[in-house]
Amino acid sequence: ACGADHAAHGVDVARAGAKPQRQYHGKARGHHEWVTGVAHCGGRSVATCGADGRLCLWRSPHACEELVTADGAASLSVLLADAARPQLLLAAGYDGTARLFDVGGRRAREAGR
Repeated sequence: ACGADHAAHGVDVARAGAKPQRQYHGKARGHHEWVTGVAHCGGRSVATCGADGRLCLWRSPHACEELVTADGAASLSVLLADAARPQLLLAAGYDGTARLFDVGGRRAREAGR
């Protein structure tokens, strides 16, 4: 879920009283601007999108695979994963572009626009 600090934090909901274990926003990795969307992609994978135009797939707590870089990209505003097929990820931006990604394999790939 997104927090009031405009970051996204990962929490293990299976543990009672669990505190955030991951932060998907920072100077060294991930997003450099506000996180605007979060989607669970099955297993322990989480995807985040941000005002910086980045779309990141987090398969580990310490590294993100950038599916969309910030190079001239519009801010991303919507991020959805299908509960029945969480490996399919839809990202949409303020510029009206919608992109579909398949994140189920070893390497994520764009599946359509």
